[in-house]
Amino acid sequence: MKRENKTSLPLIYKNRGLSELIKELNFRSDESDLFKRILDFDKNHFVFYKFLNDLVKFERGIPKYGIKAQASKLINRLKINTAVYSDITNKNFQNQKGLLIYGVNHNAFIEPIILFSLLNQKKIKLILFRMYYFIGKNFQKYTLPVAARNYSVNKGFGLKGKLDPSQRFRKFEALSDSQIIKINDKSIKNATKTLEQGGIVVIFPGGGGNELKKWGVGISRIILSIKKDKREDVALLPVYFSGMGYKRMLLRVIRAYKNIKQNHLRVGVYFGKEKTISDIYRLLGNKINELNILRYLREDAFSQYGLKEFPLRLYLYPQNYPLAVSRSFTFVTNLLIQILPFRDIFKGF
Repeated sequence: MKRENKTSLPLIYKNRGLSELIKELNFRSDESDLFKRILDFDKNHFVFYKFLNDLVKFERGIPKYGIKAQASKLINRLKINTAVYSDITNKNFQNQKGLLIYGVNHNAFIEPIILFSLLNQKKIKLILFRMYYFIGKNFQKYTLPVAARNYSVNKGFGLKGKLDPSQRFRKFEALSDSQIIKINDKSIKNATKTLEQGGIVVIFPGGGGNELKKWGVGISRIILSIKKDKREDVALLPVYFSGMGYKRMLLRVIRAYKNIKQNHLRVGVYFGKEKTISDIYRLLGNKINELNILRYLREDAFSQYGLKEFPLRLYLYPQNYPLAVSRSFTFVTNLLIQILPFRDIFKGF
């Protein structure tokens, strides 16, 4: 029996979670031969339907088993072995309280799950892209949703918006700039509260991608929001992942869910040197502000991990030419501002 009115898929996902979205997909496949063919094609040749079902099991099992155990199951399913390297002072990062962990890179989609599998603290909040927040209510207890300014409906939609699920969800939500600011402010406030109460907050300042992506000021806002009497009790800890990659992880997912034999993958998780919020205030002094905090944290992390802002080999690829031109222009402009006798005039532009 066909239904007269169908609720949009993004609305079902947002209001009822991933499990109800999958149920709706199954229902529509029974009604529509085309829909059924698409789902059958995915089940036979790809694995996304199976992977989504596993995510539902992951989310549903959180209350009973805990998010650490559930994350470990998912990691084991993909045959990932984590090798942890830590420079943290007390060598006991898993139980550290009042800890702001910031990921220097986020090349794949699995890094947050890896961190969940390593941390023993029960009070953990992951700052993540808003679309993933609606996976399920059990998962929401461990997450804080944010949206970049380009998530705004005012930015418009191109061809990518019709093909990319995240862009389609953005179009459905149609959030204004003011709504995005409100959502982000709420998450920053909750992150600050979590840290002040001795919890752990995980953030990836550059979002998804490699370490060269521009960082957002969200981490700086959290640092500046910590109360003065709590600054010594909250530590900052960078983490860098090696052996990752979006394509590599995607292939592992496909092989795992198609039951294709694959060897275990060793992934390096490098925790850097610990600093308290008070240390940041002492180091920056009266120059402390959002941009200077961001610049310091980035430079410090790059120094610890031996990373370079301008790796020449990266710019050999045509797709990175625009990035090379942009960075070169910024470098030359900053250099001119420093050496020209009338540099104060340039600072006004």
